[in-house]
Parts: sequence; structure tokens; C-alpha cells
Amino acid sequence: DATVKIYGVGADGKADTSKVVATKTGLKINVAGLTSNVKNTIEVPAKYLANAKAKGPFTAGVNQVIPFEAFGGDGMLTRLL
Repeated sequence: DATVKIYGVGADGKADTSKVVATKTGLKINVAGLTSNVKNTIEVPAKYLANAKAKGPFTAGVNQVIPFEAFGGDGMLTRLL
């Protein structure tokens, strides 16, 4: 089972985790489709890596960090896997 929480926006425009707007509990999550689509290895051409100079855990090849809040359900985090 999983719990999904929706947070309000803080003064800085980012998610404020102290302001829970809605909560849904008891959700069933099927990750079989996700695990079957993630490759064991991913080969990236060196020319791509030469241009990827951003610091941080979430980057999209645009040389800037993507804040965790920006992954709000659009599937981008899954695509990065």
C-alpha cells in the first residue's frame, strides 16, 4: 500500500511539505511495468557526457539542476531511470 500527499505552495513557489492539502491512503502500486522497462545497463555516447556539466542529482541534459518538486507526476523521473 502507498500514501500520496499533495502539498501546498510556499512563499518561494516550491512545495511546502508542512502544508498538506490532501492525502490518499491505501493505494495499490504495480511496479512490474516499471521494472520490466528499466535496462540493466545504459550506454551513453561520450559526446553527450562532454556537455553534461550540471551539479546535482536530477539533471536532464540541459546543464541545470531540476528541483525535486518539478517531477510532480509527469513521469520524468521514471524516464530518467
